[in-house]
Amino acid sequence: MFGEWGQIKTQQPYWVLRMPKEITTLLEQAYSLYPGLTLKREIFYRLISQTTEGLSSEMLPNAGFSPNESSAAIHFGIVAEGYGEEQIVPAAIWETNQAGLILSSNNKHVIPKK
Repeated sequence: MFGEWGQIKTQQPYWVLRMPKEITTLLEQAYSLYPGLTLKREIFYRLISQTTEGLSSEMLPNAGFSPNESSAAIHFGIVAEGYGEEQIVPAAIWETNQAGLILSSNNKHVIPKK
């Protein structure tokens, strides 16, 4: 969303001028943070991938799999009554700042029961 702000400012300056100053100020602040967020997201996804690959090379042989098998991979998940087995997406947890976030099999965010 914030990446669109630059485009809106250049293509629709009339409407930008008609917006309340408080809103445009917030959008300007968010837009200035956007490039840094993109870089952090790329770094975080790379770290998650590298860490998972490192865990795979350590743990899969102990479980009787070859780390080179395409079907053998480490996934983070949880089994919860009423939800079945759900995949945990570490990057999505970080991006949304929701420690309890789980991506269900139908790609809807689910917060587990307490």
